[in-house]
Amino acid sequence: MNNDVVHLSEILKLIDKIKESKNDKAIEILQEKDTRKTFFEMLAGSLRVYYLGLDSIFIANKINHSNFTFNEFEVPHIERFGWLLDKKYLEDVYLPTLKMNLINDCWVCFESTLRDIFYVKEHIKYKNHIWEIYTDKIFDSRDINITKDNKKFLGFLGHCRNAMHNNSIHDPKNEIDKYNNWEYTIGEKFKLEKSKKIKFMTKEVVLELINKLSDVALDMWKNLNYPGFIPDRYNSK
Repeated sequence: MNNDVVHLSEILKLIDKIKESKNDKAIEILQEKDTRKTFFEMLAGSLRVYYLGLDSIFIANKINHSNFTFNEFEVPHIERFGWLLDKKYLEDVYLPTLKMNLINDCWVCFESTLRDIFYVKEHIKYKNHIWEIYTDKIFDSRDINITKDNKKFLGFLGHCRNAMHNNSIHDPKNEIDKYNNWEYTIGEKFKLEKSKKIKFMTKEVVLELINKLSDVALDMWKNLNYPGFIPDRYNSK
């Protein structure tokens, strides 16, 4: 089995694991449209889009080595599939964009769920500042129990997301010096350094980050001091 197929299989395994989180006892008893439950559906959905993007490369290679017949209207679109066989295009444009979109989409899933929780518990709209998400003051004021390690991870991932929207360069805007450099260890230590480009965001690391985000969120939702219904305001229509 080649490496591409192995990686595609790993993505499917992670999707299944995330979907299984809904069966955790603390999550299973929630109403279907509770934001703590729909979060895992959104996260799995973001991974499916990422999977299809990579699967397209695999399929393009298969078509390139097969004898299919296409009509004149289909040919132009099949030929464009050949873009995915261009190594420079893949490495410079397609793959970085897939990874950036995945990190961004998964972070938005988390952030929107957190806003739903804050909205219900505070009865006001939460005005988000990325750096506030992982301060003790914010979490303590809303009775959200979160470990020190998980707060550190969220800080790291939040800044990874911002950096990837800035040509992968870490360029924090807030004035608090201690937020200028972030590091986190998942198997190995990864570090964000101010004004430097991220070079560690491989396809394996991306999956590790999303897997960790799913685990962190599950731990947070299970330990949230709020037994009532928290509606998913972004996907309720």
